[in-house]
Amino acid sequence: MKLKKKYLLAALFILGMCSNFNNVVAFGDEGDGNALDIPGIARPGDLILTAGGKYEDLIPGYWDHVAIYLGYSHHYDSEAGYSHWGYFVIEATPDGVVFNDCSRLNKADEAEILGVYGATNWHRAKVLEYANAYATGAWETSWFRDYWTWGAKTEYDYNYLYGMSTYKSMYCSELAAKAYDWALDGAPGNPWDYRYDNSDSNTNTIDADPGWSGWDYYWACAPSEVHDSARTYLIAYST
Repeated sequence: MKLKKKYLLAALFILGMCSNFNNVVAFGDEGDGNALDIPGIARPGDLILTAGGKYEDLIPGYWDHVAIYLGYSHHYDSEAGYSHWGYFVIEATPDGVVFNDCSRLNKADEAEILGVYGATNWHRAKVLEYANAYATGAWETSWFRDYWTWGAKTEYDYNYLYGMSTYKSMYCSELAAKAYDWALDGAPGNPWDYRYDNSDSNTNTIDADPGWSGWDYYWACAPSEVHDSARTYLIAYST
């Protein structure tokens, strides 16, 4: 299985260099289901990780997706295709950085809620401010908090094995890592002007192994690296 993943990762790396291919990577919504009570347990800004997606072999490590819990609000639900009130997450999917009802994460085989050590309610609010900026396109249009937005304003980053250098596209754990890095650094300036330090000297990162992580994770911040990070802790887990 490990060797198979490495071949698949190599193919993904080549495809990412060549084109923006759609719907290749899974996001925890094609499994047997889990019973995690996300709205009843998670705090806004907490991280939701899932395992057991349709194409989980393409994602390095055990966990294959990360979403940021937003809470009860009104948004355009990217998966449902319409706006409604509900318990939402902000996440990067093949549709881009979008708002989705958190219940879709209960379709995965497993799910867990992670907190981040040192993160206060203020930090978690800033995490959501960062994620919202990329979901609503604030990095491009210079306005925040369009809770009635229609569709994604930031594309999905298919070149995730390159690392974390781009800011006009995001993959799931990249969004989470950059959001927490900005918040824990004191939220200086605008989220779209902040540059993530993808090195071992970054003490704010929730990436267990920033920079080059060997042939398992390359230069990426994989969901499993968020799970393995010394900065994160388990709040709840369910199958």
